[in-house]
Amino acid sequence: MAQQSVTITTRQFARAQGIITNAVATPEGQMLAIKAIAPDMVVEIVKYNAADAEVGRLLRGASKEVREALAAVAPLAKFYDETREVVMTKSPGRTFLAASSFTTPDDLLGAAEDLEDVLEEHAASAWAKDLFKAMVGLLDSAVKEQGEASGALDALQKAQQCRADTAMLARPLFVRFRRVVRNTFGRESREYRSLLDRRQPGDEDDTSPPTTP
Repeated sequence: MAQQSVTITTRQFARAQGIITNAVATPEGQMLAIKAIAPDMVVEIVKYNAADAEVGRLLRGASKEVREALAAVAPLAKFYDETREVVMTKSPGRTFLAASSFTTPDDLLGAAEDLEDVLEEHAASAWAKDLFKAMVGLLDSAVKEQGEASGALDALQKAQQCRADTAMLARPLFVRFRRVVRNTFGRESREYRSLLDRRQPGDEDDTSPPTTP
């Protein structure tokens, strides 16, 4: 199942559950085929809903971790830009790019670590002592938060793949269930048409995780 079908799949399974609930509530002798296939479909719906709920939980957690990483990287980037000018003045020949030139947080962290090394070399000097101490604190905080954000994003990606796999495994049964619904209610019925693979205006998927700068 393509990841862009998450919204459709979630909607379809919810509607399938509604059809099953209504079928089970009908008097004996009615909607027999739907009632017969319903338990199998319900099992798949429960699996999918659990996988979808896990994605939602991890998405909220990843968003929080990314926000915290951004909050830690911002002051580091500012202090890095301030400090690199001092270091390039005090250590001629040492060049450090501006923070704005880096495309990923890891690039900035790598450059900040290099700058920290130079400050450590001169830590005994009056000009470098306080800069080194401040850089260590900001860099340690940013590395910690960035690591936690990366871990949360990895977990989210795995959960999204698990949800996609769950939907893919349920797909053959869902197609058979849909055919039973078509044969029970008719091709033009609201029940059958509600299960077709159709996107609607405003459909969005949460397959794009929050990103760091």
